[in-house]
Amino acid sequence: MDMTHFRMVVPPDLTQPVLDLLAPHDRVLNLVVVRAAPVPDGDAVECDRLTGAANGVLADLRGLGVDRTGSIAVDDVDMMFSERGERIAAGLPGALAHAPLWAAVEARIRKAGTYPPSFYLFLVIASLMGSGSVGIMTDSQILIVAAMVVGPEYHAITSVALGLDRRSRPRVREGTRALTAGFPLAIVVTCGSRPWCAPPACSPPPSSGVYGPCPI
Repeated sequence: MDMTHFRMVVPPDLTQPVLDLLAPHDRVLNLVVVRAAPVPDGDAVECDRLTGAANGVLADLRGLGVDRTGSIAVDDVDMMFSERGERIAAGLPGALAHAPLWAAVEARIRKAGTYPPSFYLFLVIASLMGSGSVGIMTDSQILIVAAMVVGPEYHAITSVALGLDRRSRPRVREGTRALTAGFPLAIVVTCGSRPWCAPPACSPPPSSGVYGPCPI
């Protein structure tokens, strides 16, 4: 049972509209309100929601302006024991029960769509590990897979895709610039390292499947 926890700080004039929105939902669990909370921002409202059905609730809360006049924090619930929740989850269509919270997915893409110097460093390291300098030259499948894990280009690609979908020219421009600058840099460094990474003369050719001591 995938659950998402909403933790909100709501101005007092919005508390009742938020409750009127959340209380009728049969897929909202553990609705808690702390009025006159000891913070200057307003009342505290918390609830749990089945992740697959949380997109609509989050959109409605943002439609009320909770994110503009207060705040909405979203957390994943690692474990919950609730027979009512299990019954509700069992009644959801399969696609809805396993749908991600798209606002959280977009937030992660936006967070990853930044390009500090470490982005280019990891791109160079991935190129060295997976290219003819190390990975292919030593015929190491482990290094090839490791290069795929280390390489950060996936974040730039998804950020550009999000920018195209949201028609955000700065995001598309920054992601494209990072890719067009990062890959040539990685290629130049990799080609320059070839003389220092060449295998011994007695090493078997890549993918020959023959390993053993060099002949004397």
